[in-house]
Amino acid sequence: MGTNFGLAHIDLTTDQLQLYDKTNTKQALNNTRYVYIRKNGDLLLNTYNNSGFTYFNGAAWYNRDPIYNITGIIETNRDSIWISSEYSGIEKLYLPNVFSIQNTLILRSNNSNLPTNNVSDIKLDKENNLWIATFEYDFRNTNLGGISKFDGSNWTIYNKTNSPIPTDQITKIEFDKKGNLWIGTNGKGLLKFTGNNWIKYDTLNVAPLTRVADISAISIDSLDNVWVGTMWDGLFKFDGVKWKIFNAANSNLRSNMIRALKTDDKGRLWVGTLVGLYRFENENFKEFNTSNSLLRSVQNFNAIKDSKGNIWFISSDYGSPYNSDKTNNGIFEYNGNEFIFHSSKEISNGNNFFMTITADPWGNIWAVNLGGLYKYDGSKWTLYSHYFWNKFQPTNICADYLGNIWIGSYYGNLIKFDGKNFTEYLSEDYMLPSSSITSMTVDALNLYISFSMARKFITKIDVFKTTTNLVFDKISIPLTNLNNLFKDRYGNLWAGTTSGLMKYDGTKWTTYNRTNSGIFGDNVKYVNTSNKNVYTISSNQSSVGLSVLDGEIWKNYTYNNSDLAIKYFSSVQVDKNNNVWIVGNGGASILNNKGVELNWTLKQTNNNKLFQNFPNPGNPNTIIKYITEKTSKVTLKVYDLLGREIITLLNQTVDRGTHFISWNGKNRLGNDVSSGVYIYNIVLDNFTDSKKMIILR
Repeated sequence: MGTNFGLAHIDLTTDQLQLYDKTNTKQALNNTRYVYIRKNGDLLLNTYNNSGFTYFNGAAWYNRDPIYNITGIIETNRDSIWISSEYSGIEKLYLPNVFSIQNTLILRSNNSNLPTNNVSDIKLDKENNLWIATFEYDFRNTNLGGISKFDGSNWTIYNKTNSPIPTDQITKIEFDKKGNLWIGTNGKGLLKFTGNNWIKYDTLNVAPLTRVADISAISIDSLDNVWVGTMWDGLFKFDGVKWKIFNAANSNLRSNMIRALKTDDKGRLWVGTLVGLYRFENENFKEFNTSNSLLRSVQNFNAIKDSKGNIWFISSDYGSPYNSDKTNNGIFEYNGNEFIFHSSKEISNGNNFFMTITADPWGNIWAVNLGGLYKYDGSKWTLYSHYFWNKFQPTNICADYLGNIWIGSYYGNLIKFDGKNFTEYLSEDYMLPSSSITSMTVDALNLYISFSMARKFITKIDVFKTTTNLVFDKISIPLTNLNNLFKDRYGNLWAGTTSGLMKYDGTKWTTYNRTNSGIFGDNVKYVNTSNKNVYTISSNQSSVGLSVLDGEIWKNYTYNNSDLAIKYFSSVQVDKNNNVWIVGNGGASILNNKGVELNWTLKQTNNNKLFQNFPNPGNPNTIIKYITEKTSKVTLKVYDLLGREIITLLNQTVDRGTHFISWNGKNRLGNDVSSGVYIYNIVLDNFTDSKKMIILR
């Protein structure tokens, strides 16, 4: 199975799990998106950091480019493999030489009857015909989705104009043992096609699936039961007569967000969810997660800087969202001296992870999850309730200079909160794209918005004139996929795109890419500026890197060429002390003129460990990080160079995990210690360790 931290393998006999990542394969297997096992046992997989696929034959690893965002791989009986892509159509690779680009048949909308290049799934029927599910993101482009059948020569297209298919947005397809095709849709329920008849399962009298059900996975077990996973409503089982529902309310399945389904050779169903992996047998779910296996799923992302220069970022521990004592779900604040953790339980009286966060010009912090909008004024969190499901699932949040909070969604819809009321703006009412809003940024007058998929424009909303209706204009940009936007204090609009970094000075666009600059990669995921330095996170074919542009000089930092502890970065911020924070899956790293000074990670560990304090020297405040492999009594003391105890910082039982403790440079009597070198020592169970630190005043 693919996880954020590598490729996981479970022995079906012993339930033992092994994780394959860079440390034991030298392959960038973190963020594995798709896994396929060939008939001969070879592996084909697609990762976020690799534009193609990785091939493992049991002895060696190989990489093949370029195929982006693989959504399906299927092996024929005729020595070939079909591969589908979210954006690039379909390719047929002929065995055994799958690595020769010339050895391919490429089917796209411009050279075949394929309705669109946005392919979400592929399957072969018993006659070896290829069935293709397509997904049209833009509601204005009709008849560009649906189901296609390709027999090698001829095409048959089924869409909402010539069949009962209710939408052009098809998510998953699967054949049962009788040859019926089951079709999952985005927001329009489930269908079955017998070859002659269509049956809809989208009303309560036919199925518990509602008309707005988002189908994320379909699997057929050994008894021909149909299992349907949804994005929000849990797992459904249909035995041909009746339906049964499994969700967080009626079973030990802890998440209603189903990501993947697979039936093994023993007839057992495996369920991939947002919080872990489950196996269903004997009417019960067995869970494999961060606490009982090597599976790790802590993510830190979406770092921001508030008006005081403090750093805030979301932490989502998908492995234990309902365990309030151990969860890392919440929001971290670093105020220049210490970390402060605002748990999801504290903020929202629950453990739902937060999706996005921002700071307004007055120092308030705003965060949003499916339960509502939350404001932190420096002393307390306040909830402003709103329904953020379905059409308004949040992707971005931004505060303008009038005090409005803007929330973007997966479907291109906008919400504005003026401090009292919420106003909803549907993208279809303004002929704007219905695809995900990827980024938002503001200046004194306007809100700038980018949408997913290739676009020739950025939407500029006039925040002064927009009331009940959107008042907006468009800024033309060379055709590209827009990932991130940032408006600097000099008036430049920066855009992170799949074509490089672009800067708009109000008149023209300037592009920085690998051809004309020293930037690490052309796929720029995030951009930020501080003073005159420009910071970007980008990827190339093999990895992700931080690029810093200082005047005309570029410098790149990656997991491979530096001491950075995280492999995938999602955002970068500069705090009030000019420390550069690189935040991503598994933790954060701090970069300054001394190099990488702190690597802070929330990953589960099997080792007790004491880390070097940060900052070092302390002036006088400093932070000490340590890790405990299990719940233990921990003693942490500071000594001078003569061995005299200065202060006991900790002497209590702590839970397993990563911990931080700050020292303000005072002794046990509350008096300031003098400048000099000190020793700090940790003792827990059979582990002890000491390190030196410097205090300067």
